[in-house]
Amino acid sequence: MVGWGIDSILSGRFMKIFRMEGFIRTLERGRIVRFRNITDHVGSRGVAKCVGQDSYGNRYYEDFHGDDCNESFVCQRWVEYADRHDMWQTGRKVPAEWHAWLHRINDDVPSPDNSNYHHPIYKRKHLPNQSGLPGATVPLGDGRHEYAKQFQTYIKSRIYTSWEPQENAPKKRYD
Repeated sequence: MVGWGIDSILSGRFMKIFRMEGFIRTLERGRIVRFRNITDHVGSRGVAKCVGQDSYGNRYYEDFHGDDCNESFVCQRWVEYADRHDMWQTGRKVPAEWHAWLHRINDDVPSPDNSNYHHPIYKRKHLPNQSGLPGATVPLGDGRHEYAKQFQTYIKSRIYTSWEPQENAPKKRYD
């Protein structure tokens, strides 16, 4: 939503937000750029609806009037990471089904009792991004690759012997 137009100000949605949050926060909700983070004081305001939690402890929220809106671009979805108190928050621990819900690929909330999510037997457990960790994938020509390390140990283990030509080698004649 770019802003509150006349038709949306006269709608019931505007008045619900206005009664619950006040005029300034209602105007903030209609803007693309917000004065404050929308997740500030989530627990104390009682505005955001927590729709679920994944196995890593991440909590997923949707705009508190998300069920009233028909257009998916009006509803806002976000994640509160379990490592939110760390210095650098990373989104590498968001499972695939929750990623699809966050980016509006699926509108159904992933849960074990939800029949819309099909988990095949061959599906692997979600593995977080390993960048910067020992299990990270490196290119074949990189010095940190397993084969490069084996080659370096092989080179270091070889014993150097000098080459000496044979003195009595038979000479070949060319016709």
